[in-house]
Amino acid sequence: MINEKELLRLEIKEKVDEVRYRFVKKGITDIFDIVDAVAILIRHPFEDKNGNKFSGFSSYIEGQFVVYLNTLFSLGHERFTAAHELYHLMFDQEVLMREGLLFDTECETKADLFAAEFLMPEEGVKEFFYKRLPSRLEEKHIIRIQQHFKVSYSAMLRRLKELHLIDEKAYERLKEISKPEHAERLQKLTIQEGYTTELILPSQKRTIPEKFLEIIIDNYVQGRISYNKFSSFLSFIGKTPRDMGHEPPEDMAQ
Repeated sequence: MINEKELLRLEIKEKVDEVRYRFVKKGITDIFDIVDAVAILIRHPFEDKNGNKFSGFSSYIEGQFVVYLNTLFSLGHERFTAAHELYHLMFDQEVLMREGLLFDTECETKADLFAAEFLMPEEGVKEFFYKRLPSRLEEKHIIRIQQHFKVSYSAMLRRLKELHLIDEKAYERLKEISKPEHAERLQKLTIQEGYTTELILPSQKRTIPEKFLEIIIDNYVQGRISYNKFSSFLSFIGKTPRDMGHEPPEDMAQ
């Protein structure tokens, strides 16, 4: 009997290998750098007035692919979202160009499979699991492998289950610490294991592509935009003209 789910996973795995090789041969390995190489990448904290927030999305605007990542989520979560959106950029371009946004459930499923394999490759996960983890897993062991692959605790645990490295019983036992009410305990255990909490806390970064920043600076230096407009652009990434070495004009400084 054909296992369609496993066939899909293997199909996505081949796509991951193709995409990874495409960028590694150029020396681009970080997921954010890869996304930035094929789209306008914006990383910014966001939630609406009701406190709702979304992880991120891809779109096609005025001839450019754009990826937005919400930095109110943990860095590990954000990295997974970036890899998820990379799938859309690579394999759903026609839909994005036609529709602007993606809402197809099948596409989302494939993007999740792609992100899991891209950030937590099967061979690497299995090697780490069998060589460096004991047979009886504890929460600290999940933290160790999570930190190695630079993903969230929850994503790493799901990956171990997907690869049949842990069973449902172990999964349920180990996932408890990933619940929001146990956030402080996860942070404490992470520190006790010798790691920073960077992956499990929101980065709240505000970034735009370097090429856009260069254009903004050049436009200001050449007098095409005012100091106030320059300040407004830079405020998006949490900076001021002074941070970039530009003092206000004399008539503003007085």
